[in-house]
Amino acid sequence: MKTQLSFFKVLFTFLTAWMIKFFIIFVTSIPFYIIWNKIAIIYFSFLPDVWYHLPFWHIVGLFWIMSTISEIFLTKIKINKD
Repeated sequence: MKTQLSFFKVLFTFLTAWMIKFFIIFVTSIPFYIIWNKIAIIYFSFLPDVWYHLPFWHIVGLFWIMSTISEIFLTKIKINKD
């Protein structure tokens, strides 16, 4: 019984951290989405047309992938330092 309790505790902690991470990424993606779609046409005219109007959920996904990759590399750096 104690094993199941600790499993659910770990699962709850993981899901809570995931929801907090998603909320932070979601909130930070909103201003980036607005600013990018207004400024990209003016200042990044050398980019292909696809990059001028990025969909919101693509930006959220990019932020999610970047944060996950950075967590992986930062964890490896911390492990190697010890």
